[in-house]
Parts: sequence; C-alpha cells; structure tokens
Amino acid sequence: MLEAARKREAGLGGAVPPALLAGLALHYDAIDRPDLAAPIVSTLPRPDRELGPTAVYLTLRGSSPDSAKAMASTVLDKNSKSAVNQNNYGITRLRRPTRRERARRS
Repeated sequence: MLEAARKREAGLGGAVPPALLAGLALHYDAIDRPDLAAPIVSTLPRPDRELGPTAVYLTLRGSSPDSAKAMASTVLDKNSKSAVNQNNYGITRLRRPTRRERARRS
C-alpha cells in the first residue's frame, strides 16, 4: 500500500511525506528486505527529531552500521531524554565490527 502510494506520487511529481517513507522502510526491514529499506533511509531528512531515531535504527540494521555513529550522536543531542535515542547511541558505542567488516577494512 505504501509502495503503491510512493510510486503514484513519484509519477505525479509529488512528494510522499517522510513519515510514510520511514514506515515503508520499517516494513521492508520487518520482512527482512534491507536491500529495499536502505534506499528509502537515504532519502529521510537527517538528523530530524521525529524521524532521526528511525533512520539510526535502520542504518544500524543495514549493511553499513558503523555509519550510524555520527547520526546517533546528533539525534541524541537533539533529544537527549529519549530512551530510543539513548539506546541507539549506546548500541553504536558498544557495537563491535563483524569479521566481514574487519576484512573490508584490511
């Protein structure tokens, strides 16, 4: 449903509200399709107080989770009392690179 609205709006030259795009990206993540979620995440406004936590979460779940560090810090600065922001930021601080990520760096 959201994908159809996105395609329809794009065809008409309109813009889909960022909150709906975030919902679509979360949907793709939930059905284990990060390949479809990642391009949507890249279009979300960042760092945004409302959608920033979603973008951080999806980036952490994506193929380049280390790229979420700076974004998580910025989103936390915008709303430091948010438990979601604190959790996302904590994950970026505690996260260890996987073997595949270490191999890519070498």
